[in-house]
Amino acid sequence: METEPNLVVDCFDCLDSFLFDEIYDKHHTEIMAKYEPTKEHYELNGGSVEYSLENFLRLYNKYLDILQASKNVKFSAQ
Repeated sequence: METEPNLVVDCFDCLDSFLFDEIYDKHHTEIMAKYEPTKEHYELNGGSVEYSLENFLRLYNKYLDILQASKNVKFSAQ
């Protein structure tokens, strides 16, 4: 019987990235549900609302200071 060699991949340095992704997804979904537009929001916006966390928060006039600050953040590839 022929077997393939074992391969071990060390992802320890990527652990923070995996954890962030899991936490972000969970909270993003919860926040999107919490700030889901109401019937009134749709009526005030001509029947449609852009599906984005930023827009949902703007509809409720929440965390606008954080949204503004996040626009000034520059990300760079490493």
